[in-house]
Amino acid sequence: MDDKKDQNISTTPGESSGRLPPETPDPVITPLKVTAREEGAGHADGRNQSFRYYALLVAALLILTSGGLWLFSYLSRNPLPSGTGRNQKQLSEKTPEAVPSTVPATSQPPAEQAQSDAQNKKEEAEQKFADFLKAKKELDEKGVAEWGGEGYQRLLQLAQAADAALMREEFAAAAEGYTHASAVALSLKAGMVDALSDILEQGRRALKEGDGKKAERLFRLALMIEPAHPVALHNLDRANNCGKVLELLQSAARHEEGNSLSSTRDDYQEAVRLDPESEEARAGLARVTGLIASRQFDELMSGGITALHAHDYGRARQLLLKARSINPDSPEVNDALAQADSALKRARIAELQNEAAAAERSEDWTGALAAYQNLLSLDGSIQFALQGKERALKRKEMEEDITSYLARPEQLETDGSLNRARALLGEARRMEPRGPRLSRLITELDTLVTAARTTVPVIIESDGLTEVAVYKVGKLGRFQSKELSLRPGTYTVTGARSGYKDVRRSLSVKAGSTSLRITVSCTEKI
Repeated sequence: MDDKKDQNISTTPGESSGRLPPETPDPVITPLKVTAREEGAGHADGRNQSFRYYALLVAALLILTSGGLWLFSYLSRNPLPSGTGRNQKQLSEKTPEAVPSTVPATSQPPAEQAQSDAQNKKEEAEQKFADFLKAKKELDEKGVAEWGGEGYQRLLQLAQAADAALMREEFAAAAEGYTHASAVALSLKAGMVDALSDILEQGRRALKEGDGKKAERLFRLALMIEPAHPVALHNLDRANNCGKVLELLQSAARHEEGNSLSSTRDDYQEAVRLDPESEEARAGLARVTGLIASRQFDELMSGGITALHAHDYGRARQLLLKARSINPDSPEVNDALAQADSALKRARIAELQNEAAAAERSEDWTGALAAYQNLLSLDGSIQFALQGKERALKRKEMEEDITSYLARPEQLETDGSLNRARALLGEARRMEPRGPRLSRLITELDTLVTAARTTVPVIIESDGLTEVAVYKVGKLGRFQSKELSLRPGTYTVTGARSGYKDVRRSLSVKAGSTSLRITVSCTEKI
């Protein structure tokens, strides 16, 4: 029952009735571009459509009711009309004599034929009406009233004329009218892609102009045509933030007029965060950021030059480096920075020179060498640094050698070490200037060398039967007692006798000793 009602109810506005021209060709309508409609007009049009919708619903119900009563009355008066399946079967069961000879068994009376043709036309009109309703419903769900333009108005006019013909029971004209209206609907549906493109473009222009409400309406309309369209979804969010972005842009303009560039930048940054595609916000942020950087550059340059003139080269360089990070290609900052670096280098050279001189005066040759090496790292061509490095290195090595002999005097027990120590001592005595430290080291080494060269009396006692020998001295032969003069060191004394076990004694001669005595004899028989 509900389906029957839907087929007889038109959702088109019920404007003044009129008959459809009998020879109207099938129209081909191209949807026009979307035109923005005023808010008030939209509401009034909606109320008129609702009124016309319910008026047409009542009319359609009356038509269905009257048609049903008429059909019931007709069937009551004609219980066995020809053309139906059941009556055809009953007629076939009658004898040939029961059928009038002047009428063929398969033919219908003219009245019944006319009624059957009328019923077919009615059913055709109702089917065309249902097809039209389906097509129009699909378009309405896509918001065709907003973008259909003249094509949609033509569809409404055709549907209105077809509705009027249906109400007058002019079923052929109604079917033809609904056919034309469906053709217009099909044409509108085919033009939805172009309509969607035009709607999106209008929405973008509205965003650019700051009209957030219009942009939101257009992008929502685009989503009616294609619900998941990514561009429409993305720009709908932009449209929702359009008002806030506009307020921030206006606030940024006020702050810039008040020369509050920091607040201006904050407003533009927030606007870009809300709408990264806002050209005005991005351009404003870039411009104000440049102004702030230019102001900072000027302040840093001024501070750097002031510090340079005050000989505060460290602070001058610090400020100028920051200025160069803002504007690396500025000749002004590069020249000032070169002056600061040159002044810092000269100051550092003087500082290291004083440091090296102080280390030399205190005979800190390790410190002096480090200072000269740092000087040469700044400028490898500084002559006094080259000479100072050589001098410091030589004095440092000399002191280390003397200190090594003093720490291990036993090195002087060998002739080679003693000779090297004597040569080192002579070189140290020729060194000028000679400070207290070097003089002390020379004195201590001289004492060791003198002691190492001073012999100590050593008495060797034996039994007159044992052959005695002293390594580094020679064979002494047999004797009862013999005195030798030996330099400080360690000596090995051996004794040998036929038939007896050899003996070996170690003799350590210390510098400064008065005399030493040792006994060597073989007493243990083999």
